[in-house]
Amino acid sequence: MQSDYTPTQWRDLLRGELQKRRPEIQRLEDWYNGDHPLPSPPKRLGTAAFEQARRAYQDLMEMGVTNWVKLVADAPAERLEVVDIRSITNAGTQSIDRTGWDRWQRYDLDAQSILVQDNALQTGQSFVMVDPVTGEITAEHSAQMIVAYKPGSRRDIAAALKYWDDDSGDQMTTLLLPDAVYKWQGDGKTQKERGIPVGHNLGVVSVVEFAANPSLRPSQFGGGYSEFAGVIPIQRRINTTVFNRLTTADAQAFRQRYIIGWAPDTDDETGLPKPEAVKSLRESMLWTFDGDPNEVKVGEFGQADFTGFIKAVESDVNAMAAISKTPPHYLLGAMVNISGDALTAAESGLASKTKKHARNFGARWEDVMRLGARVAKEPLADDMSAEIVWADIEHRSWGEQVDAALKMQALGVPQEAIWERLPDVSPQDIVRWRGMAAVESLLTPEVPETPVAPVEPDAAA
Repeated sequence: MQSDYTPTQWRDLLRGELQKRRPEIQRLEDWYNGDHPLPSPPKRLGTAAFEQARRAYQDLMEMGVTNWVKLVADAPAERLEVVDIRSITNAGTQSIDRTGWDRWQRYDLDAQSILVQDNALQTGQSFVMVDPVTGEITAEHSAQMIVAYKPGSRRDIAAALKYWDDDSGDQMTTLLLPDAVYKWQGDGKTQKERGIPVGHNLGVVSVVEFAANPSLRPSQFGGGYSEFAGVIPIQRRINTTVFNRLTTADAQAFRQRYIIGWAPDTDDETGLPKPEAVKSLRESMLWTFDGDPNEVKVGEFGQADFTGFIKAVESDVNAMAAISKTPPHYLLGAMVNISGDALTAAESGLASKTKKHARNFGARWEDVMRLGARVAKEPLADDMSAEIVWADIEHRSWGEQVDAALKMQALGVPQEAIWERLPDVSPQDIVRWRGMAAVESLLTPEVPETPVAPVEPDAAA
């Protein structure tokens, strides 16, 4: 039973699970960073000519990596930007959660939130920790933190652990429980307590997991699904095709000459043709074959056609775009004279997917804000009306935005509600505009209405 676990048992259990998870996290980050696994070139040792060919083979493999999966993860991440935190006031109107927004700014969550969401989309999960004593909010990497949920729950965390290597070479461990925080320091086998446990009365573990693409499938230790994990096989096919194109280009991009009945003298040590033997012809561009030296024949091969390679890559990239809901023009860059409606239709899948991420991550950021308020003993700790507001996920032109604003104004929508929908408008801009509008109304003199003379009944008749 989890309730019977001692802090040491929690530490060993969670550290073991985190170590199991780390290789997969590292693998996904390598794919994202373009460090893709490559087939090893032949390892047979031989002549200098063979070693030269082996190095050339390695160079071509490295040049063959075209990192499409990074774009798959970056496409939705670039559209996830938190711009506001709002709550319902006692009067029933929605307003800026000033306390929550101040906390957001104090702990640099404008920048940290991007890192958290990027890490979650790349590796499947990320974490935010709220110090149960000071209230400090920090972003935590998925390779350094893990949580354990209570049996039968996907929201209530029983314990969380942060495990990382210190600059001194020691391994640091921090265990967070609903009533205390424990710390250890040492090597992989021996861990000594670092200070005394710090108790608190939050009653919950002050860690929030950001799981990308979560599932209802039970998972005691949480976790999500990387944004590009499903298209890694396609990326491998693309790398192979590009490598094959490069090797073909290296050997057949130009017309190659051949000679039948003559062979150049070779160096006994290197096995390469002697420079003076091939005269002005490069040895790599000249094929020689045994034959009758009295009937020497010279000719040339035609160059290779690379159309098949290019079409194969385009086909795989289009398949990757369809599976990952990434607009093809993001990957191929093919966008010529495309209309606004066509562009919106092409990006509809990405917009829909990003909105799903926003709902998921937004709920988690709300949990973080409530935890911060709980540590500070603020009434907003139990405010379930607070919500995260995102920047417009769908890209629209300025003309479309202005046209929509004018139509909303004609329908009687309040002015500030229209301001909120304008692109790149922050809550601070709205506050500033509100003040400017108030000053302008005070400085603008009111024009008195012209009295209308009463009409005599007889005159009217």
